[in-house]
Amino acid sequence: NRNQLCAALNETIPQQDKGNEFLRRRSSIYETARIVAQVTTLGIRSICFCRTRKLVELVLMYARDLVDSDHLKNKMAAYRGGYDKSERRIIEKGLFGGSLVCVVATCALELGVDVGELDATIHLGHPGSIASLWQQAGRAGRRPGSESIAIVVCWDSPLDQQLARAGSRLLKRGVEAAALD
Repeated sequence: NRNQLCAALNETIPQQDKGNEFLRRRSSIYETARIVAQVTTLGIRSICFCRTRKLVELVLMYARDLVDSDHLKNKMAAYRGGYDKSERRIIEKGLFGGSLVCVVATCALELGVDVGELDATIHLGHPGSIASLWQQAGRAGRRPGSESIAIVVCWDSPLDQQLARAGSRLLKRGVEAAALD
C-alpha cells in the first residue's frame, strides 16, 4: 500500500514540475486534500490531522471534490470538537469497522480513541511539538509486522519549512523535554 501511494502521488505531479524547486507551490490545504482523496481512492485506511475545525472542514470538502464517485465521498468523514457523543461514536465505529477509509480530524482523535488498524497518517502542518507528531503518527501501523507511512504537508511558515528541511531526521529526533513553571 505504501509503495502504491507513493507511486500514485508521484504520478500526479506534472513531469515538467519534477525537480523544479522554483515553481510556485500549491496551497498546503489543497495538497493535503489531494493526498486524502488519493488514500481514499486506494483504500488506504488513514487519519488526516489538522490543527483547527475550519481546516478539517476545508480539507474534507476539497478532498470530496477531488474524487469521482459518491461511494468514495462517503468513505471520508470529519472528526472534530463540536460533535455530540453519538456523532463521534458513529465516526469512530466507521473507522474501526472499515466503512470509512479516511477521517480528517483535529487532535480530538489523537488520544484515547481506538480506531482500529490504520496504514497512514497525514498531517497538515507541524502539530506544535515532536511529541504530538509522534502521538499522531503512532495511530497507524499498530498491527504486528505492519508498515505505515506518515506524511507531513508543511505550511510556508518558518517553523514548518525548517522541519521540511529536516526530512527523515524529523521522526528520528527525541521528544521535547517538558518544562513546568
